[in-house]
Amino acid sequence: MTDTPIIECVPNFSEGRRPEILAALTSRIDSIPKVQVLASEMDPDHNRSVITMIGDPESISEAIVDASKLAISTIDMNLHSGVHPRIGAIDVIPLIPVSGITFDQSVIMAKSIGARLGSELSLPVYLYAQAASNPNRENLADVRRLEYEGLSKMMSLDTWLPDFGPLEPHPTAGAVAIGVRKPLIAFNVNLNTKDVSVATQIAREIRERDGGFKCLKSLGLYLSSKGVSQVSMNFTDFGVTTIAEVFDYVKRRAGEEGVEVMDSELVGLINMQPVLDVAAHYLKLKQMSPERIVESHIHKL
Repeated sequence: MTDTPIIECVPNFSEGRRPEILAALTSRIDSIPKVQVLASEMDPDHNRSVITMIGDPESISEAIVDASKLAISTIDMNLHSGVHPRIGAIDVIPLIPVSGITFDQSVIMAKSIGARLGSELSLPVYLYAQAASNPNRENLADVRRLEYEGLSKMMSLDTWLPDFGPLEPHPTAGAVAIGVRKPLIAFNVNLNTKDVSVATQIAREIRERDGGFKCLKSLGLYLSSKGVSQVSMNFTDFGVTTIAEVFDYVKRRAGEEGVEVMDSELVGLINMQPVLDVAAHYLKLKQMSPERIVESHIHKL
């Protein structure tokens, strides 16, 4: 066992249609000693790539700065379009404490990265979630409300000046949000209809902001590459609201509209416990915990 602090980082880049860019970003991150890339994936409709990595704070910081330099040189937000909200080439950089590091220490790390991106790359930086400098920036959706196209308008307001960097958008890379949060589950359900209003209505019903499930964010989107609609969700605390109960609701409501669930998908990685919660729900298992999984004991050997 090691006492080295470990933090997870899941940067989202506004590029989901050029595999060579994701490959270059992943390679750049993977080249940093003591950083391990756990997963990388892209989506053409969202026009977005997500890379999951872990490492010690100093190494992760170097990886983020290096990857951001590459992203700025290869992604032009003036040419970008996609169904997912975004404010910049490096849209969001979430930091998730794993072991040996507290949330307060992670906030210090977020501020350090933000200062570097602002000074070294001339990139406006907004701190969100537990790193937020004021309450109106805690919710990432509020930070991205006007998206890239509305950044200049947003940054002209005294209440929305960046935490670091210039007071106007980067000419091609926009801005970036950096935050510290709990593990999040990005989970999407695809519906076999081109009528996006079905997904939009269901998303409105289930998200916490509109009186739905606690700790759940949701959007209804149309995926032109597949010809289907999507209920796109973020579970911000899987201990409060489970995937199974939300999936059941989405499936039932879609059925009431004569629409079937085609499939579902994860974006990035997922913790073991919510998967076990799904198994316990559908199999009606009375006792289900990580200790019942053989693989969970292997790392202890």
